[in-house]
Amino acid sequence: FFTQKREYAILSGLVGSEMCIRDSVNTTALIIGLVLANKGNAAETADVDIDGTYIVKNAPIPIGSTLSVLDGKVVVQQNEVVTITASSNNVIDATVSVLEL
Repeated sequence: FFTQKREYAILSGLVGSEMCIRDSVNTTALIIGLVLANKGNAAETADVDIDGTYIVKNAPIPIGSTLSVLDGKVVVQQNEVVTITASSNNVIDATVSVLEL
């Protein structure tokens, strides 16, 4: 039974940007999509981790391209932190789609 679907847009280009699933009383969420977009003028790399476990590390994102980080779905518990780190400031936008269970 799914209660809500939320879209989180992590502020653009912040090195070490974090998103925490803690905005409801539910304890579990399902990340169903995570897309990184390179809006800069050079190729960039990015890391995505959940509480210290890397989903991708040093993933290349060509100029003007996007990277879909997940092939499947990832279950996260309340207060687990998703951290996205880019190789440069102000060049990577991240959009995360989450279903709260």
